[in-house]
Amino acid sequence: TLTAGKTTASGTTGGDLTVKAGQGDTGGDLILDAGQGTSVGVAYTGNITVGVDNAAAILVGRSANDGRVLLSGMVEAFTFKIGRQDHSGLMDKHLKVDTSSFTVPLLYPSSKYGFSVNVPGAALGDIVQVSFSSSIGELYLTAHVSAADTVRVMVHNPGHNVEAEQLPAGVFTVVCTSYA
Repeated sequence: TLTAGKTTASGTTGGDLTVKAGQGDTGGDLILDAGQGTSVGVAYTGNITVGVDNAAAILVGRSANDGRVLLSGMVEAFTFKIGRQDHSGLMDKHLKVDTSSFTVPLLYPSSKYGFSVNVPGAALGDIVQVSFSSSIGELYLTAHVSAADTVRVMVHNPGHNVEAEQLPAGVFTVVCTSYA
């Protein structure tokens, strides 16, 4: 355990803790390894926890944006921002739901077919995207949140199309995002 200047006294500042890798022509590597334990033949690994309760900011990578940060495995972010501009969005929701496979009825020119998808957490004003597991040919898809937890998907056969269109059986994927 490394602790730097831990204090609960009012008006005082906690200490800094700096860990530096060696320097040289190529610099040194800093490795944090949670270690691995075993219990009854099953491997368990520890956690690396950074700034969970008290960090105002955790900086990773070079501020000049000329380096690379590589993350392997599943990365969870509950809120994130891409870009430094004032108008860069702060994404706070990304929901993804797949429907079960089904066949959309035959669509004649200028017709449409609509259905609702339950998307827990979807809210009015969310940005909605929809895709299909196969080519949609001359058809097009639209989607919007019609009520809390409900997305309405529409499959359109535009009026300029002279053919009736039949999609194969397939899965629709609905994605809802929102920005704070």
